[in-house]
Amino acid sequence: MAERTMLFTGGNGFIGKRILANFLEKDMRIILLTQEKFIEETEILISDFGNFPGCRAELAYAVGDITAPGLGLSAADIDDLKLNCTDAFHLAAAYNLGLKKSVGDLINVQGTRNTMELLAGLPNLRRLGYMSTTSISGTHKGLFSENDFDAGQKFKNHYESTKFEAERIVREYADRIPTVIFRPTIVVGDSHSGEIEKIDGPYYGFVMISRNLHIAIQKSGQTKCHIAPVDFVTDAIAAIYEKPDAAGKVFHVGDPQPMLYDEFFDLVCERWGKFKPLLKLPPKLMGKLLEVPVIEKTFGVLKESFPYTHLPVEYGFDNMLAALEGTGLRCPTVPEYVDAMIDYYKNHLKPAALKKHRW
Repeated sequence: MAERTMLFTGGNGFIGKRILANFLEKDMRIILLTQEKFIEETEILISDFGNFPGCRAELAYAVGDITAPGLGLSAADIDDLKLNCTDAFHLAAAYNLGLKKSVGDLINVQGTRNTMELLAGLPNLRRLGYMSTTSISGTHKGLFSENDFDAGQKFKNHYESTKFEAERIVREYADRIPTVIFRPTIVVGDSHSGEIEKIDGPYYGFVMISRNLHIAIQKSGQTKCHIAPVDFVTDAIAAIYEKPDAAGKVFHVGDPQPMLYDEFFDLVCERWGKFKPLLKLPPKLMGKLLEVPVIEKTFGVLKESFPYTHLPVEYGFDNMLAALEGTGLRCPTVPEYVDAMIDYYKNHLKPAALKKHRW
């Protein structure tokens, strides 16, 4: 039997798979929680991981669902965890800026409560890694540090509010479960390959640019573009999790020196060989335009993503920088990987172009 056994929720996800890959060379059991409908996908993932060079980890799965009490696990699986589980990662969540409150409450809030209740009953659990998000800062303006949580902020959507409530639940268990809380900024594609799962965040701007509809964009002022490539985010999370003194701390994971949103947009246009925006409209006006369904669809910009382009919030990264010192890990600068983002978008994500007779 391996010395460590890790329970992992959300291991099938784009970020989860990459975090898991960091533990394959360790002598440990990794149990992936999977819903019944994803068993085949999980079996393929385990087979692929098992063929990684240098893989020492023993990979298995347990059928369950975070929205069910006890995570819907069998009595035998729960007994196994009570006897052997030493580590856990809770990543499973519903991420969508247009998330319905009922879905966010069920998956993000109740799912996290169910997970924490189960973990609190595991006597050998030594550490939990919990995936939160910097988006819990909501409408906060100015510096939001790793030590901040409830700063009186309001929320722009139900994704933010339900992830805030989920982190509150995790904090309620802090005296019973040694926990490392991770808050990534917006995650973009791999810094080398550009690989990303879907159009999200800054990629909505890519849709506008690809359709040559970026003649006018909103004024963003001093708003920072808080993005970081997935390879840095996941490698950093795995490295920090293993730090002996990480438990009990919160780590923002992202670029400590982000570009201004306007600078990012101009850089993308330049590298793409497209014209730069000619007009900068007041955010209120641009926001009203995107509330019109046909304009939202034409521009390809989700209206729920729009507020992130003009909210002047800063994130502190002191804990992250201290934990990564000596690891050789650093967040690449945007100019180092933006070409990979653009190329991957063009080759894999670009939506069908609008037909000229439609506009």
